Amino acid sequence: LELFREAHEAEPADGLYMTFYAYCVFLVDHEKKKDCEEMLRKAIETRHRQALPDAHVFLGTILMSYTDSERQQRRALKHFEEAYRLNPASRDAERGVNLLRKRLAQPREEPDGSKREGGLFGRLFKK
Repeated sequence: LELFREAHEAEPADGLYMTFYAYCVFLVDHEKKKDCEEMLRKAIETRHRQALPDAHVFLGTILMSYTDSERQQRRALKHFEEAYRLNPASRDAERGVNLLRKRLAQPREEPDGSKREGGLFGRLFKK
């Protein structure tokens, strides 16, 4: 973490250093996930060719950590899909896409124990 921080401070506009520093901070302290999200969004904006796939994977991973929000899960899926598009050899991106597609396709259990169909059509055509 210290070395990533030093590299990021030495070149704060470098998307590669920003990407790995943000993810390392998230791994060490989950309470700072909002700051890490913002830093990863800035890293994506730099369009650093080498950092872009990793930045999308890391941002998707952070968004996946919001387990109570279907909206965040869908946003995470978009980032994993973009990472996979940019780097089809990325096992992390492929794994994230597959996991989230399965997770979002499954009906969710409501607090009363009933199952809720996911998506608009599942709710419209509920039996």
